[in-house]
Amino acid sequence: MKKWPAWLRLLRPTQWVKNLFVFAPALFGSRLGDLSAWGLSTFAFVSFCLAASLVYVVNDYLDVEADRAHPTKRFTRPIAAGQVGVGQARMLALILLALVALAMVVEPALAAPTIAYLLVNVVYSLILRGVPVVDLVIISLGFVARVWAGAQIIAVPLTPWILIDTFFLALYLSAMKRRSEFLRDLSNTRKSLGRYNLGLINTLVGLGAIGAVLGYSVFAFQVRGELAFTAVFVVLGVARFWRLANSISDSQSPTDRIIHDPWMLVITGGWALSCLLILVSI
Repeated sequence: MKKWPAWLRLLRPTQWVKNLFVFAPALFGSRLGDLSAWGLSTFAFVSFCLAASLVYVVNDYLDVEADRAHPTKRFTRPIAAGQVGVGQARMLALILLALVALAMVVEPALAAPTIAYLLVNVVYSLILRGVPVVDLVIISLGFVARVWAGAQIIAVPLTPWILIDTFFLALYLSAMKRRSEFLRDLSNTRKSLGRYNLGLINTLVGLGAIGAVLGYSVFAFQVRGELAFTAVFVVLGVARFWRLANSISDSQSPTDRIIHDPWMLVITGGWALSCLLILVSI
């Protein structure tokens, strides 16, 4: 990613993998063989990639001074590094906002979850990012909005358990990221980090992990009994992410590491293949 143009790095395309959550309703909502549903879900995925990039650009714009004090972000964040001007960042944000608005006009079903996602991130960036625990809850709600969008655009009902599972999985991932930052003593670059302690973070990590596994197990069983066995991949994924997050260097982040880890790709691929084999037999 270092060789990509600065403006493209500002969009954080490696983070778009988080938007794959929008496909969950199509996968588990009896729309597996419906090509139109997958087409609409892909549209929602692209729309949320634009929305997520908008959030990243705005955050980098607001955090430019803090990023300049960060040991790695001052080199890797294009605005802080002086590779993208402040005026250029504002223009890029306006273009992204226009594209997101256009997506909501084309598919009105995306309006409510997209607006909710953007509002949650605005509240997080301007008010709640310095409040411990609450900041992680806000981040987790952003993932819930993605699943909501995926269900809205293909008109399938949302079960409470898929939302519960999404929330706790996101809580686990974000708490693990905070844990990594805490252990690397990056409190000078994140307002809420100085108000955490390791015991609290570990409690949130454990709560997120247990909630994710149990929530997924119940949800999968409701969809189809045999699907509950795929929870073993969720357990493996949770365990693997723990190992990755505890073996990174100061210049790495857990999110970037997970994307390039071959074992995590094997676990994710095994989960996806198992789900497909079970669901196509319905």
